[in-house]
Amino acid sequence: SSATNGAYRLSVSSNNQASGNFFMVDSSINASIPMAVLFSASGSGSGTIPMTSNSVSATGDSSSTDCSGGDNATLTMSLTEADLLAAKTGSYVETLIIFVEPE
Repeated sequence: SSATNGAYRLSVSSNNQASGNFFMVDSSINASIPMAVLFSASGSGSGTIPMTSNSVSATGDSSSTDCSGGDNATLTMSLTEADLLAAKTGSYVETLIIFVEPE
């Protein structure tokens, strides 16, 4: 972050988003699969904070613009087994737009 205190805001958006929820979509068969997008201010493990509000604030490494080469956050995308088993056969896609800015 170029903020002097290392604070940043991460935002996630998508064309296939409704009421804060994300979906993988196959428009040729008019089908979708819910997708969880989770954030963690830790550089290891899975995300734990649902990105339903579209943005979160966190603090990175205030002494380096590249976080001293380390990971300081995690963004996880996941699908449940139940949703995958219930989905119609198809080719599902999703594009996430991820924006990080200093606060």
